[in-house]
Amino acid sequence: CYLGQGVFDKALDCFSLVSDKSVELLLLQGQALYGLERFDEAVQRFCEVIKLDAKNLDAYMGRILIAKDRGDDNAVRQILDEVA
Repeated sequence: CYLGQGVFDKALDCFSLVSDKSVELLLLQGQALYGLERFDEAVQRFCEVIKLDAKNLDAYMGRILIAKDRGDDNAVRQILDEVA
């Protein structure tokens, strides 16, 4: 798939063709949006994943990476507290 090749816009286009809003699809969308540096949208997808699967560490990691990229250490600590 395009996501593994780093072609995030094409991957996002492919994901938009799927009507299913499964945890896996939402996570992949979040990862593609992160790759495109569309951080607000990526955080929304990761949060949707967490609502559906509160133990999904990949979604928490996505949120942590975005907080780190933004230089928001407080947000990183807050997310880590949510996981604990």
